[in-house]
Amino acid sequence: STYPIYERCSEAYAALVRTCRTGLERDGICSLPAFLTPHAVARAQQELLPVAVRCCGNQRGRSVNCYYSEPEARPGDSDSDSDARRQFHAEDFLFARTFGVVRDDQVPAGAVVRAVYNDAHVISFLGDVMRLEQVFQSRDAYQALTVNVMGEGEHLHWHFDCNHCAITLALQQPEGGGELEYSKGTSRCAQERIRSVYAQTQSDFGDEFVRALAETSEGPVVGGGGGGGGKKHGSVSGGGGGNNGEGEGE
Repeated sequence: STYPIYERCSEAYAALVRTCRTGLERDGICSLPAFLTPHAVARAQQELLPVAVRCCGNQRGRSVNCYYSEPEARPGDSDSDSDARRQFHAEDFLFARTFGVVRDDQVPAGAVVRAVYNDAHVISFLGDVMRLEQVFQSRDAYQALTVNVMGEGEHLHWHFDCNHCAITLALQQPEGGGELEYSKGTSRCAQERIRSVYAQTQSDFGDEFVRALAETSEGPVVGGGGGGGGKKHGSVSGGGGGNNGEGEGE
């Protein structure tokens, strides 16, 4: 890394932690440009390209809601009113998945992104920023570390991540687009209140949804890159994330 994460007792490390905490508390997200050295980024791209090419578009045909959950059955539900319900219940609003995902078990054992994910210094740095005494890695054999592969016109839909925080490591500069959209201060626990948000279209919640999420939030976003309500556009990213060309890791 280009940052002093290996110097935990130094003033430079303490200053970095303070800067990251300020960003999270003020903006709901913490950004660390050029976290990896150019050599590490180039190596990561080379390692992931073969599998990324094979996984392009492998999510097409699937639809999920922003909670990655099954819609709840409610009293009075019927086929005749399902369309009307979908307009007013966020969990019933399904997004089409149009990108590709490299699963954890498909990421090479010695890959740079896996080394970053397993680095004890990175883990302790995250804990210090988040004010956590201990950080546990996911034991999910498929989703602990993933790489999102996004080509032209593809994006990762609005969603809540299932973990305490999310880290997105961008590995390739997109030719166009590449925005990360998120809603500050949105807790997954606000599910009951978020259901009443009106979905403007059948392809996106739109600006009204972003504003409504912020207004009905219950607590701070605990991490950037999808820790709250988030959407990622077109890119490869890995390590914890997207490229107009070809991953993402969370």
